[in-house]
Order: sequence, then C-alpha cells, then structure tokens
Amino acid sequence: MSRPLFRLPTWLRAVPGLRWPWLLSVTGVCATAAAVGSRAGEERFLPFLLLLAPLLPLLWVATSYGGKADPFAPVVRSMPSGGLRLLLLRTGVVLAYSLPLLLGAGLAGTGVSMWAAAWLVPCLTLTLATLVLGSYMGCLLGSVVTGTCWFLLVAAVFQLSMRQDGRIHSPGTALLKVLKSLLDGGAQMVWGAAAGVLAALLMLRRHSFNDLRSR
Repeated sequence: MSRPLFRLPTWLRAVPGLRWPWLLSVTGVCATAAAVGSRAGEERFLPFLLLLAPLLPLLWVATSYGGKADPFAPVVRSMPSGGLRLLLLRTGVVLAYSLPLLLGAGLAGTGVSMWAAAWLVPCLTLTLATLVLGSYMGCLLGSVVTGTCWFLLVAAVFQLSMRQDGRIHSPGTALLKVLKSLLDGGAQMVWGAAAGVLAALLMLRRHSFNDLRSR
C-alpha cells in the first residue's frame, strides 16, 4: 500500500478538530509570505516589511484558530494572557512547516520569490526567542522584549546604512540595504543557527511550561 505524499502531523491527526485551523494557518502564512516576497524590492513597502512583517504569521495563526474554527477557542480565551504561549507554540509549528514548502516552491521555479522564505526565518527565530524568554519571564513580557530588540536592530542597521561609505544615502536606498543586511544569504545562516540554538534551549526549558496557565 503506497504512502500518501503529504501527512498531517501526528498531534493534528489525534485532534481532528484542529486540522482545518492548522491548514488555514499554513496556507495563510505561505500566501502572505509570497505576497510580501514579491514586493520586497518596493521602497514604499519596505518600512512595513521591516517593522511589521515578523508579526504577520502570528496574526494569521491567531485568526485561523479563533472563533468557530477552533473547538478549543473558548478555553484558550479563558486562559491568562489570552493563551499567548499556545499561540506562539502554534506559530512556531506553522512556520516550521511553511518554510520548506516556500523554499521548495521557490527552487522549483513556480514564480514564488525566494524572499518569501527568507523573511520567515527571522520570524521563526523571533518566535523561538520569545518562547525561551517566556519560560523565564512570561510570554507577554518576552514578546515586548523580543519586539523591542527587533525594532532597535532595524533602526541601528538603518542608521548605519544611511551613513555608509562616509556619505548620507536616501532613506529608500538605506532601507534596501537594511533588507539585504537582515535577509541575505549570510544573515540567513545566522538566523538559522540562532533558531537551532533557541530550539535546543526551548527543549531544555520545556518543563517550565508544564503549568497549564499561560505565562
């Protein structure tokens, strides 16, 4: 008997009610990533991409699992911090599945820009960083710290790009340099390595999440 080409994760097969929200999350994240990647070179779109794009997967997952699509939504809403920890965990899983799908689509020449997968790697790294910080200080405070660090990083690289080579560049040129600095091949290796280290740390800290209350 032949095996199916695509199988849902075991934990999704065990909870049939979560199949559609999970599929909607992956589809939404991949579609958004493809749309963002196709417009990554537009100067007027770059401020949005650099500052807000890391939040888009989180918003897609929150929307997909909200309302009637998620049979456990009422329970999640009743948890402290609105189930932020569970939302981050779900986002991490969705990103882990979306990345190879987009990478494969880009390499297969389907017209999907490689920028689509490129900006999801920092998203995954930031999500894991928030979860690791959340194991120490709570996910709400961890999200604030991670988001602040991202904004400061973008601002610092922008300032350096504005005055690179001893001359002042236009904001558009500086933003393009920021994008390349944060998402080019070398940066992807750094983000990927950081994601691996953070995933290992998260496994070591997994017992801190045994408390069913959202931290």
